[in-house]
Amino acid sequence: IFFKAACNNESVRSLNLANNTLGVNGITSLASFLKRNQRLDTLNLSGCATIRNEGFELLVKALHESPIRELNVTDCGISNISALKDVSLPNLTHLQLSSNNIGLDGCKTLSKWLRTTNTDELRTLHLQNGQINDGGAKILSLALSGNTALTDLYLTDNTIESRGRAAFLNLVCNMTNIENVFKSNHTLQCIHLDELTSPSRSNELLQQALDINRSFHGDASAVCLAKVNAFHKKEMSVLQNENKEKGERIEELIAENTILKAAAAAEKSEDESAKTTTPNDSHRELEDLRAQNKTLSEHNTTMEKKFQYLSEAVDSISLVTTQNMSIERKLLDEIVELKAITAELNAENEDLMAENQQLIELLSERDAELARIRDNPRTPIGYTAESDDDDEDDDDFWDDM
Repeated sequence: IFFKAACNNESVRSLNLANNTLGVNGITSLASFLKRNQRLDTLNLSGCATIRNEGFELLVKALHESPIRELNVTDCGISNISALKDVSLPNLTHLQLSSNNIGLDGCKTLSKWLRTTNTDELRTLHLQNGQINDGGAKILSLALSGNTALTDLYLTDNTIESRGRAAFLNLVCNMTNIENVFKSNHTLQCIHLDELTSPSRSNELLQQALDINRSFHGDASAVCLAKVNAFHKKEMSVLQNENKEKGERIEELIAENTILKAAAAAEKSEDESAKTTTPNDSHRELEDLRAQNKTLSEHNTTMEKKFQYLSEAVDSISLVTTQNMSIERKLLDEIVELKAITAELNAENEDLMAENQQLIELLSERDAELARIRDNPRTPIGYTAESDDDDEDDDDFWDDM
């Protein structure tokens, strides 16, 4: 009754139905209201343990492409959230799925939803007490690798140990090399996890990387540089030294180039002076150059002939290849025809074998008949033991014969 009355009320912006026993019927009525209302931006259904999987599916489908910004379905008896992957919630900023059985399958669904639908506004995701282990944490970390919206991820009261934390560290600061540091997630500011019973280096580095994300939030370049300075000091020092050495080498090359230019200018001046004073030497140099040019021309002619020969060889090979392909096609056609003929011969052979079998059976019957006659010459063809009721009648029969 409430939802029917509220359907036409466009002023409803926030709806709190926490700790009610709505069940599937209640969610069905709520879904009708949600489809009509285009102003609701906050919906709290926490503690409605009777919603379960069927109710959750009806709920998220009703919210598809809606203006909803905050959705809370904490402790609603949900163990299957697969319906979420086909739903777009472009305005959603806060999603609370805590105290539901999310598990590994739920993490896979969230991964697909985060990567394939419009979640550009999602800032906070609550998954506390969701039966999530290291495998689920790794799936979530991969899904968030290119995410530039989510800032807070709540994962307390789960069983995420060192491997899961290492996956999140790889997400926010891939330390394999400097290039991968720049490709890391620089938006995520907080990953809320349980305290470990023993110290973990991965966990310490994870918190350090998240601190850097918080400190320089909004300035990706500053975040990247801070992470590089924090986690790649040695590598940065090596690069700086290499750059310094390259700079020094460039300066040396510039100096050498200046010296060479001066030497070339001096040599040019000497050549001009030599041309004016020793014309015979210049004439000899000219003759030497002509001889060298002639040699180069002959070499070029030889190379052109070789190139022509190679071109003809390539054309010949191409022609042979084309012919071979044509022959192969013909052979394939013939093989297909031979297979068809073989199939027909096999069919005829089977018919002949069947006829032969019939003939063999007829001959076997005939041989049996002839053997019976040989064993008892007085037995007429077609005689059976059933007619042997009176021996005297048989004797009369043979007497008459």
